[in-house]
Amino acid sequence: MFVVEKADEACAAALEICERMTEADLPPVRIGADVGPVLGRSGDYFGEVVNRAARLVALARPGTVVVTDSVVAAVGDGWAVEQLPPQALKGFQAPAVSYRLVVR
Repeated sequence: MFVVEKADEACAAALEICERMTEADLPPVRIGADVGPVLGRSGDYFGEVVNRAARLVALARPGTVVVTDSVVAAVGDGWAVEQLPPQALKGFQAPAVSYRLVVR
């Protein structure tokens, strides 16, 4: 898990992590990202945003980044995305609208 101040920085970092794992011939990672308030305590983070991001990891294929519609709104047109089918996420009532970040 990592936390940054800006959604576009999080997207850039997530894609770079995926790329570097591939370059290092390490197993591919799956990354889920959301944006919003979190509670930081003793070097860890808690909250709905953290839980949603963790659930998105299950939707990501190896070597990809899946983000919420809130992340897409926060980054604007700066990133290419592919919308995924709405999925139920454990612990959340409404199906999640999520997107896969696409490297340009």
